[in-house]
Amino acid sequence: MKVLTDKVRVLLGWAVLIMVALTLGLWGFNAYSSGMTSGDAVLLGLPLILIIGFGVYFFNRHKEAASGGVIEDERSRKILESSFARAYLLSIYWLLAMGFFSDSLGLESLSVSTITGIGILGMAVLFGLCYLYTSKFDSSIES
Repeated sequence: MKVLTDKVRVLLGWAVLIMVALTLGLWGFNAYSSGMTSGDAVLLGLPLILIIGFGVYFFNRHKEAASGGVIEDERSRKILESSFARAYLLSIYWLLAMGFFSDSLGLESLSVSTITGIGILGMAVLFGLCYLYTSKFDSSIES
């Protein structure tokens, strides 16, 4: 079985990004039409930041693939593996902290789907921060 080409990977990434952006837009429109609260605005703003970040990421990959370069080399794979490992461990602590502090933070009044969304959003933010740290500041990954 042939591995997906770089251009197909980039196009699939753009497709996922567009679907997530459209879903966020529909959710924002629904929240706005039913009277948006400040909590809704925050929950709408954080994924928007992630969408912009991933848009920049896919734009750079698209530019690299269009110029005929390799978009994934050994160093980028090591960065992703290290970022995933760190984000996974931090996500476990994030979810444990949410469960432990849910009473004192007032999370028990929220629905299960809202708490799940906050947990997943926190995991995505943690991965982004781990990726940024690993790619910019981790000296164990050679340039």
